[in-house]
Amino acid sequence: TSGLFLMAFVIIVIDYARLKDKRWAAQIYKLFPMVFRNEEKNALTGSSAMIAGAAITSLLFDSGPAFAGIMCLSLGDSSAAIVGQAYSFRRQQLGLEASDGTSTPVVNKRKGKTVAGSMACLIVSALIVFLFITKDFSIVLLASGAATAMERWTPGRWDNVTIPLVTAGVLQFLVNWS
Repeated sequence: TSGLFLMAFVIIVIDYARLKDKRWAAQIYKLFPMVFRNEEKNALTGSSAMIAGAAITSLLFDSGPAFAGIMCLSLGDSSAAIVGQAYSFRRQQLGLEASDGTSTPVVNKRKGKTVAGSMACLIVSALIVFLFITKDFSIVLLASGAATAMERWTPGRWDNVTIPLVTAGVLQFLVNWS
């Protein structure tokens, strides 16, 4: 937990400095061109929200639920992004979705969350809960459903905070209650 808070502090300070100093920002964009999405150029990044969400989750919950919540964020949310973008890109290739005529990578053409991405998050989150927390199907379903709901309906990068918090909270309640 201490290490996560230290990393969160460092990352948020660097991110905040990027927003305040345009020369520093130019250097960071030059060194890490693929890290920043267009909508993050003038706001804190998803990385800052992610490390903050992990640190707060680690502080508030027991180690098992906190681990599962953080892993649902790390692996479940990432799989949602990868599968969702691949699905959207594939739809464009098949002519099912109009292309905007640019050659920018698909990550810069985000149109929202896809059902395919949400299903990937659900499957990966269910595997995490099943493998590391419990074999109880109802708990697996509720916890992975909570992670998926947060991934699907939390706006922007803020799912990086809500996924681990809500998933760990649901798990801690259900495991202690059952």
